[in-house]
Amino acid sequence: MINSAIILPNRFMQQVVRMTQTVSDFLPSARILAPSISEWMSGLLLAAPKKKTTHHKKRLRMNSKWLKPMKNITPCPVCGKEKLRHHLCRNCVKSLFKST
Repeated sequence: MINSAIILPNRFMQQVVRMTQTVSDFLPSARILAPSISEWMSGLLLAAPKKKTTHHKKRLRMNSKWLKPMKNITPCPVCGKEKLRHHLCRNCVKSLFKST
């Protein structure tokens, strides 16, 4: 049933090839697809990293995704402390609540 030229990695892959070959017995057009499906599945099932990714390499890769310095910080025109642009100053709001 299975071609001796094709080396199959595991039982699941062998079952896939058997199913495609039984289908190809009933449908002659499926015979063309059987080898390509087994080749495609074998590459998919064997995909695994060769070595563990080190802590250093992982952190280097994630470096661009981490926090960056904020560029929208401006001084408050009333008290002079730093605040986010288009936001109320916390210092001024606190002083308003203390005075009332």
